[in-house]
Amino acid sequence: MKKYLSVFLLTFLSFNAFAQITFEPGYIINNSGEKINCLIKNNGWKNNPTKFEYKIDSNAEVREGGIYNIAEFSIENGKKYARKEIKIDRSKSILKRLSKTKEAEFILETLFLEQLVEGDANLFYYEDSNLVRFFYNLNNNSTTQLIYKKYLTENNRIGENTEYKKQLWHDLKCGNSSLDDVKSTDYKKSELLSFFTSYNQCKNPSYVSSTISQRDNKDVFNLGLRAGLNSASMNFKSPQSKY
Repeated sequence: MKKYLSVFLLTFLSFNAFAQITFEPGYIINNSGEKINCLIKNNGWKNNPTKFEYKIDSNAEVREGGIYNIAEFSIENGKKYARKEIKIDRSKSILKRLSKTKEAEFILETLFLEQLVEGDANLFYYEDSNLVRFFYNLNNNSTTQLIYKKYLTENNRIGENTEYKKQLWHDLKCGNSSLDDVKSTDYKKSELLSFFTSYNQCKNPSYVSSTISQRDNKDVFNLGLRAGLNSASMNFKSPQSKY
């Protein structure tokens, strides 16, 4: 009896998950820069997609969009992806496969990056199985990876390359921000979201992010409010040693 019940539950959950994959309002921007409103099949995308399906309207045929023909796409109140040609370090973080090189080992790729924050400073996210990388640009200039890498030292210990903190300090200082604020920022989505939101609010006090995924980050308003309060209350400390 328990066996049949388990099979039934698995079947029901699988059907329910499948049923939730629907075409939802959104837009695409093609290679000509034309923005087209359409319906996009929402697959959830834990890993960043390389292609997706869309329809011009509910009665139209299904088309495929991908890195080759789409510059940007977004689902209304959902995720936004922008095509970027970037240098990415794909070094492994699994202990048995750690690199013995401290420096990032870049390869040039064209990828869809999820845009987490839009403003004077833009924050992007990339996930591929166990690989997580963050990217940024200022004023829509060239996009660069925020560098964090685990590696194996000469003594077979795990070392950490936290160069992203140098990047944050050099490129995103604003107002009363201090080196301690940078040092305490971990290479995590929530903390980088807060850091970039705080920077954009420092540059523009009326700033409100419009591109953070409302599905994945339900506390957008609280995050922005908290970042604004933190920015206003920071006490500047002249760093004794700079990166």
